[in-house]
Amino acid sequence: MDQKQELRKRMKEKRDRISPQERRQKSAKICERLLAAPEYARFQKILVYAAIRSEVELQLFCDQALRDRKQIFFPKVCGKEMEFYRIEDPGQLKKGMFSVPEPDVKQYPLSSFAENGEAWILVPGVAFDEKGMRLGYGGGFYDRYLKQKENLHRTGIAFGEQIVKRIPTEIHDHPMDDVITEQQWYRPKRTTGGE
Repeated sequence: MDQKQELRKRMKEKRDRISPQERRQKSAKICERLLAAPEYARFQKILVYAAIRSEVELQLFCDQALRDRKQIFFPKVCGKEMEFYRIEDPGQLKKGMFSVPEPDVKQYPLSSFAENGEAWILVPGVAFDEKGMRLGYGGGFYDRYLKQKENLHRTGIAFGEQIVKRIPTEIHDHPMDDVITEQQWYRPKRTTGGE
């Protein structure tokens, strides 16, 4: 566990050192790549996140997805669990736990992503490796959520600086199907059967 905490601290500091201007440019490039991805054409329902601190900003992607009439869902933390709610307008978000913009379920009758159907989830993280393993913030919210939702296509979202050789893993850690940065799209080969 100490190994994870040390890596988490080091990678957060590394991401924080990216200048705001460079972060905006890199975030815009990532959004362009997401909009051009086959997954964007394939999925009508997309689970996203509102960036905090120095995370990749997805606003350009979300704005275009809403214009394209995609169903966009943002997470809301309730105790130790996390649920995603559909929003049709960024004004339906307000600051919630950890000062993260969340769906305002008190003011708006927002529907949750309740089913276990197919959808695309864009997952933030502190670091990822080329095999799709993710290092989160340590709260376990995404690990618990992804365990319940088996049919989601999981794409890790990160800057190039956040890719490391290997993430220390535990039994509850869920690999991503792929990881995108402004430089590259990592699509790890999943082994099945006797391969």
